[in-house]
Amino acid sequence: MYYFVTTDDLGGIVKFPLIKPDTNVGRLQENDIVLSDPEVSRQHMVIKLRNNRVWIRDLDSDNGVFVNNERINGVRWLNPSDEIIIGSNQLKLEQAPDEDEIPSITLAISKEEAKEIYESTLSLQSLPSDADIDEQTIQMGRQDIMGKLYHKKIGVLSLPRLEVFEGTSVVRRYLIPEGEFTLGRADENNIKISDPAVSSLHASIVRLGGRYQLFDKNSKNGSKVNGEFVKSIFLQHNDIIEIGGTRLQFVLPKQIKAPTEKPTPRPTSLITPTPEAIEAVPSKEITVQAKPKVPTYLWIILGVLCVILIVVLMMILFSE
Repeated sequence: MYYFVTTDDLGGIVKFPLIKPDTNVGRLQENDIVLSDPEVSRQHMVIKLRNNRVWIRDLDSDNGVFVNNERINGVRWLNPSDEIIIGSNQLKLEQAPDEDEIPSITLAISKEEAKEIYESTLSLQSLPSDADIDEQTIQMGRQDIMGKLYHKKIGVLSLPRLEVFEGTSVVRRYLIPEGEFTLGRADENNIKISDPAVSSLHASIVRLGGRYQLFDKNSKNGSKVNGEFVKSIFLQHNDIIEIGGTRLQFVLPKQIKAPTEKPTPRPTSLITPTPEAIEAVPSKEITVQAKPKVPTYLWIILGVLCVILIVVLMMILFSE
């Protein structure tokens, strides 16, 4: 049996068994797996179980579906341990040791949760009458799951992410978990960048007090944030990080990116690289397009036209 594993916003492990032939995922309540992330589309993707194989289809979602950090185009077959990223949420496909056995599932749930499940799948007469239901576990077998057992809205843990662009399209997405998240040329990094201008361990991102700080790890060619070389800096939503010839955008989930109060100036430590280091950074095709700027000469022409218009109006007034 296949199932998806994720972490909720309280740190608990959540498992979704794939029992139905088609399992719909999205923000609408009628989906089988309902995610509360505002970056998830109303009908985001469908998971299909066919001949003991699992594949997924992106339902033209706004923010796409990523498998093992790469955005899929339409349909993608899955293997055990594949990781799916939807919005700022991650689901991992797992397979039970015995593929032929479909065991019953034990849920430790509250009275309110039990009512919610039973209202959508079973008769309320089946609900245990014990007042201490919160201390009980309710056994539900395969037939119960065939309904909409996991038809309920959950708060999946949303994580900040780094996005890599080609042109204006996001082609790769990496969620930033707890602990040190590293970037560099070596295989053991969380993000491996195959670029001779990138050091083996180039930079890292660490969560400190609810904020995320980027540290340059004494790299040869330095790290940039929004065009400036930095040694360390607290990252903000939509900051552009440049490592070698690669640009990545730091994105906070929508639930936490809006500050409740005016932010204080963020501490930063700037570094000045040598001219040789700057020249050593090659250009690459992966870029984030900047907003176009209005050329200076257009402002000059506009100013001259305004002056001429004022002079003409004054001549007309004085001639009368």
